Amino acid sequence: MIRNTRSTLAAALVSAALLASANVAAHEDHCEDTRLGDVMKDMKKSFKAYRGALKQGDWMAMSDARLKLSELSVSVTDEQPLKAREMNADERPELIEKYRKGMEKLDLLLGQLEQAEQSKDKGQVMALVKQVGAHTKKSHKALQLDCD
Repeated sequence: MIRNTRSTLAAALVSAALLASANVAAHEDHCEDTRLGDVMKDMKKSFKAYRGALKQGDWMAMSDARLKLSELSVSVTDEQPLKAREMNADERPELIEKYRKGMEKLDLLLGQLEQAEQSKDKGQVMALVKQVGAHTKKSHKALQLDCD
């Protein structure tokens, strides 16, 4: 009986391992790393650094983080979300346009953030940080490919 239980357990573990590797392979088939994905990770780090500097009241660090965020944003304006590859050709232009408009809005918000920084208006900065966060969340929900 113990031998039978061990065999069953071993078979279950092998099956689970095979299923896990199949899921990883399926993920890699349609969710490979892209330049846009890499830059978005860097943008997330810059935004986190900005929020940290805001909590500390470090206006210079805030400015540096916002500038980095803005540069990263501009660098991917002409990229295409991975989700566009999964769509049929007639739907793709609409998604790409939505992505570009989202990036334009982010740039506009970052410009407003710069102005609020220059006037050292912490209340306005905090409100704009909330707007950037909400905009980012909404955009990712609409444009990001579900790779899980």
